[in-house]
Amino acid sequence: MRNIFTPFLFLVFFTASAQDGTLDVTYGTSGKQTVDAFPGNFPVYNAMHQIAVLTNGKILQCFSLSNGTNNDFAIVRYTSDGFLDNTFNSGGALPGLAVVDFGANEVATSMAIQSDGKVVLAGYKSSSVGSNDGVFALARINTNGTLDNTFGTSGKVTTAVGTEANAFSILQSGGVFVVSGFSWTGSSYDFALVRYNNNGTLDNTFGTGGKVTTNFGVNAVAYSIIVQADAKVVAAGFASPDGSTNYFALARYNINGSLDNTFGTGGKVTTSIGVAGSDAAYALAYDRISGKLAAAGSSFNGSDNDFAVVRYSPNGLPDATFDGDGKVTTAIATGNDIAYTIAFQPDGKLVAAGSSDYGFGTDADYSIVRYMSNGLLDNSFNSSGSKPGTNLIDFGGNDFGYDIATQGNNIIIGGVTGATLGTARLLNSSVILPASLSSFTAAKQAAAVQLNWQTASEQNTLEYQVLRSSDGVNFSTIGSVQAAGNSSSVKDYRFTDAQPFSGLNFYRLRVMNANGTTGLSKIVAVRFDAKPGFEAWPNPVTTSLNLQLTAPAGPVAIRVIDPSGRTVKAFEVRSSGTTLSTSIDMSGLVRGVYLVKVNEQMIKVIKD
Repeated sequence: MRNIFTPFLFLVFFTASAQDGTLDVTYGTSGKQTVDAFPGNFPVYNAMHQIAVLTNGKILQCFSLSNGTNNDFAIVRYTSDGFLDNTFNSGGALPGLAVVDFGANEVATSMAIQSDGKVVLAGYKSSSVGSNDGVFALARINTNGTLDNTFGTSGKVTTAVGTEANAFSILQSGGVFVVSGFSWTGSSYDFALVRYNNNGTLDNTFGTGGKVTTNFGVNAVAYSIIVQADAKVVAAGFASPDGSTNYFALARYNINGSLDNTFGTGGKVTTSIGVAGSDAAYALAYDRISGKLAAAGSSFNGSDNDFAVVRYSPNGLPDATFDGDGKVTTAIATGNDIAYTIAFQPDGKLVAAGSSDYGFGTDADYSIVRYMSNGLLDNSFNSSGSKPGTNLIDFGGNDFGYDIATQGNNIIIGGVTGATLGTARLLNSSVILPASLSSFTAAKQAAAVQLNWQTASEQNTLEYQVLRSSDGVNFSTIGSVQAAGNSSSVKDYRFTDAQPFSGLNFYRLRVMNANGTTGLSKIVAVRFDAKPGFEAWPNPVTTSLNLQLTAPAGPVAIRVIDPSGRTVKAFEVRSSGTTLSTSIDMSGLVRGVYLVKVNEQMIKVIKD
């Protein structure tokens, strides 16, 4: 593991041209914007929360606002340039702001945006600030900023999990919502997940009555969750098996809420980073193309905390291609550096953000870091700054950055500055996941090839160019399909190659974005001289293993099994009843003999 130390120097920019990682001076005031004051001059409650960018460029920030006694759920909507949008809750005390009061103390930590533009806020409710009687709390907001009375009871839902529970993350998948946090079970704090139907009722097909708890020992908190392309859910946070040492902790769940035993040990993973056993993950990101995960948080180095990032292979093991052991820590300022959010870029780079200070109890600033795919700092990010690869953003007060979102090419970072909210926009030449590809398959149909792909979300995507090759190296464009442009819901696409080569055909997609950037999908292959049944090539394999199979219509389960009998890769594709082609990334596996199992058929494969 490399510890990247960057001593603090005064932050000065001398640049003649725009560069990644620098403030976009066209946003707000010189790249930054704050909310002047809230009704009653009540302060913002300083806690982790989330921002999001809508397809029209407007920005949402959920948070918690004091009412003088306790706190309430709150959300603001900004224009694309960072100013309060007066058309949102226009009849409220402060147009652009909507507040939800459950009648007690409420803290909003996360939100999910539906395809119809409605927003579900998630967090927790307790009787008062600091009380240990919290319950999960959700509220759904209409596009105009009012409560949606079709959700729960008058737009609000509360759910008890054990005798105390706090929620920190929400995601939407397949018309349901999954919320994660912690629950006190009477003897330990455990990961807690709850799944809700679209109307706010509990989904009884998940766990027990819609609820799942996972024990890691004495203490555990799930701060972040993602959903994979196969609909499995991964939660990340920290675990303390003995009550004194903390580690990064992840758990993966099947669709029914049971632990996925193909992930880590019994569905759970813990990772030690720092020398003092004081590590915590606050954010999790997922790359739908490679299946890799990245968790970000902090690790104690003996004197203060550093940014900590761990990249995991799909099986839950640290990815050794990321700095040799999957782990990186980064010191940015001279005090505590804590990452609260992380995202993959299409090129495999990682962007993490949070806050950094200059010693315990001192002033803090927003901080942001970009890593190369191999774990090194990306020196092209804020390249002319005093700490290439990183940036510190000072609003002039005590500033805590909590989340990032992409707006076209650029990165929006949001958080708390002093007693109010602050956002900033940074230039970035690579959109963070503009088109999130869930799957890409090829199926042989008589003398033609049917290509199918699915996206989970899209942002400023123009079209998908279909590329074909006879050798897997030299590709040419054979057609294109217009993209949805902007979408937060699942989209399905298809393309037919009516005149494929007589032997091998390799296919991949080139994603064309409105800003001129492009991205490439994985490669899939079809053989027209293949034997009926199931084939895998090349064998031995170094990187990508091509599969071609004939299976009945319906789901096809594919697994890669190592010599010890453990499943190291698992995913599902859907067959239309014809010959189907897909591929497996074997690059992260160690050399050896593996079994590739497709439904009940198996082939032995050698990994070089």
